[in-house]
Amino acid sequence: FEKKLQGVDKAKREEILHERRMLSALSRAEGIAVKDDKKLLKKSIARKKAKKAKSKKAWESRTKQVEDENRTRLEKRSENIKEYQSKRKEAAVAKLKARKKK
Repeated sequence: FEKKLQGVDKAKREEILHERRMLSALSRAEGIAVKDDKKLLKKSIARKKAKKAKSKKAWESRTKQVEDENRTRLEKRSENIKEYQSKRKEAAVAKLKARKKK
């Protein structure tokens, strides 16, 4: 907020800051929580960023896990299909051999 006031002339800036301080003092007197402590706000922002980064990392891990599971399922499926086809061919060859023997 104070960065926005840098372009304003000094008297106007002081007036705005004084008004803001008065409003926060009145709010505190009424028992309303005023969140203007810079250290706490920075900590809060850092905590949110850390939580977001952790969540992103967990999501990437989950995505990788799902991709790996899908890949293994696909590999197993293709192996089963090949196995099925080879069994069918063997059965067909055995059937032809049985016919020729007759």
